[in-house]
Amino acid sequence: MPCTQSKHPVEKARKQPQNIFEPPPYLTVEPIPGCLRNGTIIGPGKKLMFDECSSCECSVSSGPIPGYKLSCRQIRCESCPENTVLQKTSGSCCGKCVLAACPVTMNNGNRVTVEPNETLRDGCNTYTCKAIEQGDLMLVTNKTTCLDFSREKCLADGGKIKQLEDSCCETCVEPECKQAGVPKYIQVDDCVSQRELSIVSCKGKCTSTSIYNTKTRSMEDQCTCCSATQTELVNVSLRCTNGTTVEHKVTQATNCECVSRKCEK
Repeated sequence: MPCTQSKHPVEKARKQPQNIFEPPPYLTVEPIPGCLRNGTIIGPGKKLMFDECSSCECSVSSGPIPGYKLSCRQIRCESCPENTVLQKTSGSCCGKCVLAACPVTMNNGNRVTVEPNETLRDGCNTYTCKAIEQGDLMLVTNKTTCLDFSREKCLADGGKIKQLEDSCCETCVEPECKQAGVPKYIQVDDCVSQRELSIVSCKGKCTSTSIYNTKTRSMEDQCTCCSATQTELVNVSLRCTNGTTVEHKVTQATNCECVSRKCEK
């Protein structure tokens, strides 16, 4: 009897899939010879700067099982003090604080600041804030030295205190030739006034010069003196040692001028 073809074909043997996650028997895992940081291996005993402000160091940890220990350090920057600004510098994390202006203590105790390349005058002191290399500032102080004079004596003698032009220094301007009362006792022989009397005299400063005379071919001095050009007589009562009182006439100035006189050598 002849064979007939089956209506249901014989199924072929299905191939079993292989497990792709199963590691091959020969695969081994080796330990990292150092510390791992952001994909970078740092060798034992080595230090690595990651940026200007952070660094990490790898060391060998002690124990029954050898290992590695990673220690990282972050630099913290302090804020700049008053009157300074932060200036970034290459290779530095925090940069440096530089003066924004130069501080100055005035004669009256007040503290002020001088801007860069500006000058401040305080009495006889002059302060200049100079900008130097790398953005730093330097305060330059100049002090003017004045000639000494007695303010009290100048005023007592009738002078005036005057500040020299374009200077911090002062000087005494002596009084010009004028009348001045000088209190004193009047004495004639053994007779004296009972009290001090203010007898008017002339007092002050007159100009003297020394100029070249073309005729004599030499320097000639020209002097002027504060002199009384007009006077008057004043009666003064004097008490004598014998107990009597006498009248005496005293000359006093009524007008004073600078009068040319021969200069004494």
